[in-house]
Amino acid sequence: GPNLTDVNRRALVLHCASSGARFNRDGFGVGNGPVYSRYAHEGDDVMDEAHFPILWRDDGYRTPGLDSLTDQL
Repeated sequence: GPNLTDVNRRALVLHCASSGARFNRDGFGVGNGPVYSRYAHEGDDVMDEAHFPILWRDDGYRTPGLDSLTDQL
């Protein structure tokens, strides 16, 4: 609902998808497509790990740098 207070509201949104997920350019004009299309590279369908880090994959791969973030927890 609407924020009826003088205090700013904050939100954190996380999306989890397969590490094999790819952009579908045919969907860029519908639904959430316009929001996520800004992260697409021209000429390919790869989801950049700088914006969509790989948390876990069957072969044990993770986006480099994630371990240093979680070591602080």
